[in-house]
Amino acid sequence: MKKLILKVDNKGNYFETERLLLKPITSEDFNSFYALSKEIEKASDVGICMTFFYFYVPKNNINREKEQFQNVKKYFDRILKEYELENPLLYFVGIFDKSSNKFIGGIDIEFMKEKQHFDLGYFLSPSFQRKGLGFEAVTTFLKHFFEQFDEFVATVHPENMASKRMIEKLGGIFVENQKNSIYGGEPRLLYKITKNNFYID
Repeated sequence: MKKLILKVDNKGNYFETERLLLKPITSEDFNSFYALSKEIEKASDVGICMTFFYFYVPKNNINREKEQFQNVKKYFDRILKEYELENPLLYFVGIFDKSSNKFIGGIDIEFMKEKQHFDLGYFLSPSFQRKGLGFEAVTTFLKHFFEQFDEFVATVHPENMASKRMIEKLGGIFVENQKNSIYGGEPRLLYKITKNNFYID
């Protein structure tokens, strides 16, 4: 399958919206990335989002703090390495508040070789939620994605109503209920979003 092409403009951004900058992260963003992972985990009471599944550690693990830090660092380093590859499998777009240039979230889309499809994940600081910023960021990214590809999949926890509404608003078509998903064995609702069904404002 052809690779996704993301081009950085002369300001160092992938995309710029009314309120956001979407751009690559750098090594200098690690402390903000790690702090945000802790903030989101503390605020979340429903499931594990796709991104954070990669470094989630069960709460009963006595070495949880250390292992979680190591997992976050491993995933963060992978993002930086994927930026350098000619044919990356993971594409990560940092979400930054335009007024302060603060790192507030991210969008990742990964090509799953075994299933031959793209899997979308996204996250946003709880302090910046309920303002339409997640939708603003994801739709901006997907408009570019659909210039190159025809479809991708996304999963949400059945009880995560905010994410469920967002996926459906984007044009997500329900595919199946995964009762024992790869995300820690938690239930997931699988959606497919195609170019023809994608939300267009």
